Amino acid sequence: MSLNLPTPLGLTSSNVMSLEVLVNGKAAEVAPLPQDALGGMEVISSADANIHDRLKALRLDEVITLAHSSLATHTVQEDDSFPRSIVIPAIRYLQYLSSTWSNIFWAALSNEIPLVDLFWSIAFALLTSVLLAFALLFCQVANIPFITNTYKKWAGKYANGLGIVNAANPRLFNALTDPQVQAAKNALSLPIEDSVNNNHNRVFDLDIAKFLLQFAAVVYERKPNPVILKMKRSGRAFGIHAGRLLYDLYEGVDVDRIETAFRESHDNNGESAIAALCERFDVEYEHVSELNNSSNSFCTFFWDSKSNWIVVALKGTDPVQYSDWITDLTTTLVEAEDFLPGFGKVIQGFKDRVFPSRVSEMGGTRPWDTIRFSLRILANHLARDLPVGQKINVWFTGHSLGCALASLVYARAIDHPSDLGDSPIVIRDAYLFAAPVCGSRQSAVKFNDIMNEGPRLKTMWRVTNADDAVATLLPHLGDRPDLRLSSTNPAAFAHLGAELKMKDYPEASNVTGNLFSNDTVVEIRSAFTRAEVLAARNQVISTPAERRREELGILAERIPLIGRFVAHDTVLYWDQIDRIALGPVRWLTGA
Repeated sequence: MSLNLPTPLGLTSSNVMSLEVLVNGKAAEVAPLPQDALGGMEVISSADANIHDRLKALRLDEVITLAHSSLATHTVQEDDSFPRSIVIPAIRYLQYLSSTWSNIFWAALSNEIPLVDLFWSIAFALLTSVLLAFALLFCQVANIPFITNTYKKWAGKYANGLGIVNAANPRLFNALTDPQVQAAKNALSLPIEDSVNNNHNRVFDLDIAKFLLQFAAVVYERKPNPVILKMKRSGRAFGIHAGRLLYDLYEGVDVDRIETAFRESHDNNGESAIAALCERFDVEYEHVSELNNSSNSFCTFFWDSKSNWIVVALKGTDPVQYSDWITDLTTTLVEAEDFLPGFGKVIQGFKDRVFPSRVSEMGGTRPWDTIRFSLRILANHLARDLPVGQKINVWFTGHSLGCALASLVYARAIDHPSDLGDSPIVIRDAYLFAAPVCGSRQSAVKFNDIMNEGPRLKTMWRVTNADDAVATLLPHLGDRPDLRLSSTNPAAFAHLGAELKMKDYPEASNVTGNLFSNDTVVEIRSAFTRAEVLAARNQVISTPAERRREELGILAERIPLIGRFVAHDTVLYWDQIDRIALGPVRWLTGA
């Protein structure tokens, strides 16, 4: 089966670039790369092509772009053997130290920030440098072949083959009952005109939240073993058409060989858990973006081909992938004006994943471009079988790093609806789990403004478990509108959206944040009654082994300091969201 890519353009050029497609270290030589400038950025798509192949064609654009780019957050090389997997992260750590401390040195030398801010900048840089040193050691040990093979054997025997993030609950992806799945689908498909959200009332839909948490967790199961492209460089720039980069750049290329390599990477890349969940939920999925990282991070779409909704899920931090740690702790605030006008500053590590300033010295597609083009294609595809005029609801989710990336993508989609063209898309709510800070106070204020515009209000929910360190440990003075902060204060980070701090039934959960006023009534609702929700939960924990597993998680969360990191796990988020009470929540002020 081919990718149904468009017809070759027959380009010619004497200035060429060679390309290799590498899968599992095996090279497949293909034809030269012309350097003609084609210009224009448009979606090229055949309406009768298989939707999965059309989305793959767009993602292949990114894979090729990454091969050209020295600016990607991590680009895998042909000889990424175990020795290189030790050396490359160490080099990246040294690069981080050089960049971070040289910035502080020049700031001190130029007297460009107040002394108190300089002091806190040094303290914060010291903290992140130490954390990254420990993370480096952990990742180095975790990626020793003996360790990885031992873990695979243990997980295959005791954890249903799940990765380290989800392994604490082998039954995690069987936790939703069929009626709960159907209730979530019904809620996702509800037209925005029927939403009850307004300036006085906001609803947190528990059925949607549980459903989306399953997607946010299962995307961790894709293993970091992608197609790798290695190219010799040339200095000339080119333009592209989205979805046809192969034909825009190559003449006489062996397309079948590239397609085969690309498909093998997809089919043999830890997809079994994701495919099994989608089969059980009767939904489809496709990975659509590499998020400027060739080794681990990505964005995935989930959808029901018989309905009118799409879920955009962004993968979070893989604890054994050092490139993710670098992204998480590259906390320098940089201007967001080029992709989010008026937003002030955002954290550099997050921005570089979805809105890199330059993807390649030669041109190419940014992750946001791939995501928006893919949304347009998929929405138009789904709309063909729906009544005329019916809209496609697009929801967002993620866990950990995935929340931060989803926040920026969601903000762009809300602020620039023209990016989605004339496709029948309606951006709905975002349900994010374990969301870190991601920008400045100005960014949070601007986000609140655009979220509260128009007659149909939306909500970005930040769901927090206990005192999860990722969601609560970093300084966030920018969340406090009563504080006067200098523009260079290193503790002035701010969250986006409204935070739901989960509590055990029958205690009401808490809500906080500046997205809407604290006289707004916030309520957790479900298609099921309280008695039915409790009955479903009791069925899940009916076995002694399942109760012990959950009780161990609760005890681990109470360990001083360590418990705050344990609380970050997807499994404990699932356990907690399954314990919360329906009904009104309490406003938590001063937090």
